[in-house]
Amino acid sequence: MMKLGILLIFIALFSTIATTADLGDYPGFFLSKGKPDVFIIVGNEAPATHVIAQSKLALALGNEFGQPLSGKALLASDVEDISSINAIILGNACINEISSEVLGNQRPCSSGIGAGEAKLQLFESSEGKIHIVANAYSDKGLAEAVNALIDYRDFDFKGDEYSLDIEGEEVQIFENEAPEAEEKAPEKEIKGIKQETEKAENEASLDEPAEQPEPVKEEEAKAEAEETGFFSKIADFFRKLFSIFRG
Repeated sequence: MMKLGILLIFIALFSTIATTADLGDYPGFFLSKGKPDVFIIVGNEAPATHVIAQSKLALALGNEFGQPLSGKALLASDVEDISSINAIILGNACINEISSEVLGNQRPCSSGIGAGEAKLQLFESSEGKIHIVANAYSDKGLAEAVNALIDYRDFDFKGDEYSLDIEGEEVQIFENEAPEAEEKAPEKEIKGIKQETEKAENEASLDEPAEQPEPVKEEEAKAEAEETGFFSKIADFFRKLFSIFRG
């Protein structure tokens, strides 16, 4: 029983340590020794609206901390090890490679987010660094999620996730979720073309007149008739001769 009690106490302490991060503490946990300690990351091929949102958020946090976030705006490809830095990551896993990594490389990449919603999701890395993913279904959703981070005092952030309702969004297919177009024709199509070709060839062969035997040459027919007449005469001669002897 004593061992079990010690184990339960250890688990409780570990859980407390593992869940110390809370959205209610934003943006304070991005301030270290009086200096901003957070990077704001957009996808490598992020649309202009994401870059604008990145700039607005960097400016707002700079004003909040009393000093600019110089050099803190990054592309996903600029990040070598996300687990070693504090970061706000803009865009869902289909748009931002770092979001995909933090969210566990889910498939399809839009899993967990749908039309009409955006989320602020809090994660803590193995090295104790804080990550907030602005996980939005659309550009409009991302803009509203970033505005919530800018105007955080107007929102009741707590726990590790905060959801926003986004009006007017429609279902969409993200580019890297669409099936890849095949360069060659499908097997069924090739088979169909082959069958049509064979059918056309058969029909063409039916339209051609049947091959007729060559007519017997007139000279050969005449010679054959004469030959037949000669043997008939010989046969008649012998029949008459036999009849005489019998008589």
